[in-house]
Amino acid sequence: MTSLPSLFLEKLIAKRLRDQGVTAPKSLPGKIAKHILSGNTEPFKYRGGKQAGDVTLTLKESDADEVMQAVEVFCDKQLPSLLPVIASRVSEGILKTLKSVGPMSTLCKKPTSQSFASDWKADGVMGWVSCECC
Repeated sequence: MTSLPSLFLEKLIAKRLRDQGVTAPKSLPGKIAKHILSGNTEPFKYRGGKQAGDVTLTLKESDADEVMQAVEVFCDKQLPSLLPVIASRVSEGILKTLKSVGPMSTLCKKPTSQSFASDWKADGVMGWVSCECC
């Protein structure tokens, strides 16, 4: 899985390549970002495109600050509104899976006043849970 800083660095690299007039395949900025973040100090070599020649990208401390600021803004402003959407989609998928796996009759029908942790135990089959009272 790609990290947030890597995604934002990719975006910066894609912009820098465009600014230099380089028409790069979509995968190139990601490969360059991965190379940079790996700590590799050797020049990046790419042999997958039709263009030939050298391109120099210079990244400064201010670029790193820009990437980190973009990550912070994303986490503070956009991520909170995305989490409920993601949770909803995941829960819909889980419910669909549970409905397709088997009957819901294996779940407890007698709620108790005791704590959830003491009433329920995993039965080890497909993640189903059953209570000790049924």
